[in-house]
Amino acid sequence: MDEVLDLILESSIADDTGFCFGDFTGEELADADYGCSSFPVKSNDEFFLSGYGIPSDVLAPLCPTVFTPGDSSLVTFCSAYANCGSAPTVGLAMSASFLACMGSNPAILAATGGLSASF
Repeated sequence: MDEVLDLILESSIADDTGFCFGDFTGEELADADYGCSSFPVKSNDEFFLSGYGIPSDVLAPLCPTVFTPGDSSLVTFCSAYANCGSAPTVGLAMSASFLACMGSNPAILAATGGLSASF
């Protein structure tokens, strides 16, 4: 765990690394970090949000075909949950590099029976 923390702290984008978690309005969501601003929502609706930003340096050992050594981009993933009337609604947003990493990871390929290769 210390090695992962060191990679995050040494990254040139360490200031952008982190997470957001909690209840947000659609208006607040428009200014959110970690890819969460990409959801098309009404400004007065309320959402429960979980968003993460991780330096690609941390994921490079897991996805060497996607992230090259020295690459210091921000990899993002965001999920949002809301009740629309009586039905729950879930939204997911992620950076293309996160999706490519998950699609090329052997563990994910095995778990999805190869379906993730289509990403």
